[in-house]
Amino acid sequence: MTAPYALSYRTPRFRRMLNLFLLTLACALLPVAAQAQVTFNGTKPNVNNVNMGSQAVGASSAAVSLSFTIAANTKVGSIGVLTTGIASRDFAEASGSTCTATTYTADTTCAVDVTFKPAAAGLRMGAVVLFSGARKTSAVLASVPVFGIGSGPQLVFGTNNTQSSAGSGLLSPEAVALDAVGDFYIADIGLQKVIKVTPAGKQTTVGTGFEVPGGVAVDGAGNVYVADSQAAVVWKVTPGGVQTTVGKNFQYPFSVAVDGEDNLYVSDPYIPTVFKVTPSGKMTTVGTGYNTPNGVAVDPAGNVYVADPYNQAVFKITPAGKQTTVGTGLIAPTAVAVDAAEDVYITDVGTNDLYEVTPSGVQTTVAQNLDIPSGIALDGPGNLYLVNTFSGRVLKIGRTAAPTLSFESTKINTTSKDSPKIVEIENIGNEALKFSALSYPVDFPEDSLTDNCTPSTALAAADSCTLAINFSPVTSLGSNSSAVLNETVKFTSNNLNAVHATEEVTLTGTETK
Repeated sequence: MTAPYALSYRTPRFRRMLNLFLLTLACALLPVAAQAQVTFNGTKPNVNNVNMGSQAVGASSAAVSLSFTIAANTKVGSIGVLTTGIASRDFAEASGSTCTATTYTADTTCAVDVTFKPAAAGLRMGAVVLFSGARKTSAVLASVPVFGIGSGPQLVFGTNNTQSSAGSGLLSPEAVALDAVGDFYIADIGLQKVIKVTPAGKQTTVGTGFEVPGGVAVDGAGNVYVADSQAAVVWKVTPGGVQTTVGKNFQYPFSVAVDGEDNLYVSDPYIPTVFKVTPSGKMTTVGTGYNTPNGVAVDPAGNVYVADPYNQAVFKITPAGKQTTVGTGLIAPTAVAVDAAEDVYITDVGTNDLYEVTPSGVQTTVAQNLDIPSGIALDGPGNLYLVNTFSGRVLKIGRTAAPTLSFESTKINTTSKDSPKIVEIENIGNEALKFSALSYPVDFPEDSLTDNCTPSTALAAADSCTLAINFSPVTSLGSNSSAVLNETVKFTSNNLNAVHATEEVTLTGTETK
């Protein structure tokens, strides 16, 4: 849903004023001394965050030491090394840390040692957090963003994807974001809620008092950011439930994105501007010439992508400020996401389609005949989560599992009418995907296509090739009149830097005389 549709959700002005008054009162009642009890001493060249650099997917980096000064009489209840709020994932505490969970009787300087072992290619976001209590829902004494780039090839299947519904009881979902274990957060403007859904399907709410929650994002520490368009504020909700505002002077904040340094990017179609808000609260603008900026995303290189439906364009703005467009033939693009290869995913409520655009400009349609697709996000493995606002659904488009193909019944020594069937292999990573073996079974041979994958194919980032498969049964039936044949196309590659990552495409067809 684009910003103009949301006008029907406008509520009385006093409600906004009441919410802000209650927030101010709540903040005044919170203890404020905790933050000053622990100080991060910084690491060069950054003083407020730690960039772990580029690291091969699946391999652990050397430990990086984060120095903290802890004031006397401070109780540190626990220390979390988190990846989007989840402990011991891409970022983990290494042996040798000298900061511990204890009550410090004197001013102490200690260190938390952190390693980086990325599970996927692209930007990986985390944080080192010192808590006052034993759980991450307790008060935060200090929080330091840590981030890095996972380096490696990453394979997904671009065709024959499975689709399933994620979440239940939704009314008008508008946006979605994910964390490191596949929990996803849905902003629903009809329910006026943000809903967290675990992979097991358990649903809880995040934050309270939303009016039109149109955008949602999750940072390395697991804080959830919510763009509340009608309240004209962006909320930050900690894992402990503390709710505060970020930035100021918004008129209709619509979408949010966050980078590894905890910089927040906020689109506001009423101004119309895209803002960058630093953790210290400094606000600057990103890009120019917008009409109604809606969806916003940021890639590992710091490029910002903005979907502008009334301009019928998606803009890419580099850190140096160069502004170009992405995609062609768009009517009303509303949401945008980007993977490690800098493939850009665009939802368009004018065509009701989801597009993928490679860095070289090749544009394909990932999903069609949607129902006001207003939000899009990727998880670490590369599955897509698509918000269908008017149908009240969030669709998961599975791209990591090899598909199963079924062919029409076919006479022996002929080729089925529905041949060939195509399986597209994409590299959404940032290093070359290299095949080391590829074999077709006897009854499902390879069809001749110019862009077929081969046993020695090397796909650069954002490139793809195809498996073109015929059903041409030759196996003897003997005295049988028919037989169901189940066989597989097998290939191996260096997916996610594995030595021999094997995939199997399952094939089935009935052979007749």
